Amino acid sequence: MPTRCRVLLGVQRPPARSYALDLEYVKFNGSSYVRSLALVPFARVGMASRPLSHTSKIVTCAGCPDSSRVQWPSHRLTDLGSTPTVLELNPREVMRLAEPLPCGHLLLPKIQEAFVQGISLKELLAPFEAETRSAINSLSFLRLALRKRGGNGTRSATGDPACTSLRVREPSADDVDTDADLEIEANAFPGMEGEGAVWIPVAYSSAEAEKLAVRELHIQLGIARFFKGLDPFGIPNIHRFDRQALELLYAAPVDSRDFVEASKHICGLRAYSKGRQGYKPLASLSRHHPRLLQALLHRSFESADTWYKWLADCAACVEEDLIRVRNAHRDGTHVNAWRSPVNSTGGVEMSADRIEASSALLTTHSFLHFNESSTMEDLATQLQLLWRRLEETSQGCHNNGNQDAPPCSRAKVYVYGSSDAPVLHRTMRLAFTGTSPMCHTPERGHRADSRYTGPNRLPAAAAKANATKLTSSHPTSLSLNGPLLSPIEAVVVDATRHPLFTAAGFAASPKQPPSLMAAVEKAAGSDATAAALFSAPQWHDPLWDAQALACVCASAGITRTTEEKQGIGSVNHG
Repeated sequence: MPTRCRVLLGVQRPPARSYALDLEYVKFNGSSYVRSLALVPFARVGMASRPLSHTSKIVTCAGCPDSSRVQWPSHRLTDLGSTPTVLELNPREVMRLAEPLPCGHLLLPKIQEAFVQGISLKELLAPFEAETRSAINSLSFLRLALRKRGGNGTRSATGDPACTSLRVREPSADDVDTDADLEIEANAFPGMEGEGAVWIPVAYSSAEAEKLAVRELHIQLGIARFFKGLDPFGIPNIHRFDRQALELLYAAPVDSRDFVEASKHICGLRAYSKGRQGYKPLASLSRHHPRLLQALLHRSFESADTWYKWLADCAACVEEDLIRVRNAHRDGTHVNAWRSPVNSTGGVEMSADRIEASSALLTTHSFLHFNESSTMEDLATQLQLLWRRLEETSQGCHNNGNQDAPPCSRAKVYVYGSSDAPVLHRTMRLAFTGTSPMCHTPERGHRADSRYTGPNRLPAAAAKANATKLTSSHPTSLSLNGPLLSPIEAVVVDATRHPLFTAAGFAASPKQPPSLMAAVEKAAGSDATAAALFSAPQWHDPLWDAQALACVCASAGITRTTEEKQGIGSVNHG
């Protein structure tokens, strides 16, 4: 159907409505879904607020990042006066679904406290590094000897006694790594027929076998050289994995079938995190360097039971924080927290002038729109209804009965980074198809190749039958043909890719954006709203992140006031 558009000459279009969007994820079945969402309306005000006391005072607090020192500016650029919207999945449902524990920032201090660090860790890693270097050198000498004897080094890996260190086995499905950036690799359970042996599929030629062997050894060498600890974003959730399997990672010999089965049980965790800056996921260590993993566990924990209790404590810590954030959103205490000197500074008292200033900056409202969902399907439906309400508001404000009124501009939804949009769309599809995540994972069936139960997909036929049952028993009121190309049919903008983000000095390159916390720290130098947010960070809270993103957009000039747009227009026409 053709769309008619009425063009009004000489009428100034109102500024686009701007929203900052932030998501928190729950990860299962190899994918990420939305577990919490915050949508914050904001505007760039571009005018100085009333002068604040102690404008030259440096802000320091216990809750701020290390060595953070922010000068409190005398004016604000960001208006957060409109009521934000927060949608959340029930914390207990999050813990029931999640495979790796969410809220990784909470787990990093626990990892650093429980596992060996510093000199003790270097002493633990040194023998493994020396052993791997020796294996690489031996393999290099072997390849040189083969070239001298055979001319081209293409002898069969099983036909020469000099190649006995390259074990041969039949290829299996486990040879294909689930990580997108990994190709077919050698089995990472060295020691089952000889300690330090590298397993090579028999289907490969000698040249391919050499490449795989060298690649596996270099992976082990990289782990031994740069390892700092377990990746906090790859800790298994005890509610989704078998206790016996987790304990066998500690207790079973690495050359035993028990350890192999236990490692297979958690191998799906490699799909969610590859680790960074020396922190390696548990599943990757169990596959690529099991002896190092077990030595680390033995040095850090007294027994397998102690190791499992630590995992249980991590799960309890995460669930407690999820409930705390949920309660804060439900009760509106995060909005009101800016009026409390204890809550807003991590326990550090503030002066009355500072309390009044932060209250005036951030709390022109005392509530937010909050909705908690008990299932992923319900959360997906709430997401769709949220977008539809915003779209209807946009359509309804075009004229309000006045044919001469200017049309409203399309809303712009700003996100930080490129990862939120696909996760949002994946979650929204659940509302269109009526397909429950139960079709994908939580049935803990028995693996055909493992003695342990685990998070598995249901057979395709069962998934289709369950989806049909859900659609017939819970018909949706959304009569749409497919997922929206963008939320509320609005313009979705990755703030880190906007030219003004780089031009304002927030990043040296669009391909290397800083963390949101670092961006807010820079914005805090010119925006009092950003300074107040930065003085009271909230980890894994989408509301805080969305407000911080709004401040970054305003400070970088990504959003502009009507006066600024008119000024630019007059310059262009002058």
